[in-house]
Amino acid sequence: MGEGGWIRNVLLGVAIASSSACGSTGPSAEPWSGRADTTLALRIGQEVGAPDSVTGVSLLGVRSDSRCPTDVVCVWQGDAEVEIGVRFGMGPTVPYRLHTGVEPRSVDVGLYLITLVSLRPAPVSTAPIRRESYVAELRLELVER
Repeated sequence: MGEGGWIRNVLLGVAIASSSACGSTGPSAEPWSGRADTTLALRIGQEVGAPDSVTGVSLLGVRSDSRCPTDVVCVWQGDAEVEIGVRFGMGPTVPYRLHTGVEPRSVDVGLYLITLVSLRPAPVSTAPIRRESYVAELRLELVER
C-alpha cells in the first residue's frame, strides 16, 4: 500500500473512532447552528459544537442538587450546581459552575453569555435522580462589546 493509501486509512479510522465516541456520550442534541440567542439541552458528558468548531459547550456534571422535591412543601426552593465546559478552537475545556437557585446563574465567556435556564428532572422525595437522567438547558446569547 502506498503512502497516500496508508494516510487515508489512518484518517478514516480516526473519523470512525471519533464518530463512535461522539455517539456514546448520550442522546443526540439538536445541532447548534453557532448562532447566539439559542437554547441547548445537554446531558452529562455531552458536548455541542458550532459548525465551524470554534466553540464547544458541554455539561460536565451536576455537583450538588438540593432542590425542593415536587411532592414536598419547602420553605426554600433549594439549589442545584452544575458544571459546564466551554472550549474555544483546539484549546482546553474551561469549567464554569452555574446554579439554579442562587448566583451565578450566568457566565460571560468570549462573545457569549451562557445562562442555566433549567435542570431536569425535578426531584421527588421517593427516588434519587440518576446521574444519566440529568438534562441542563442552557441559553446562549451574543454579548455586545
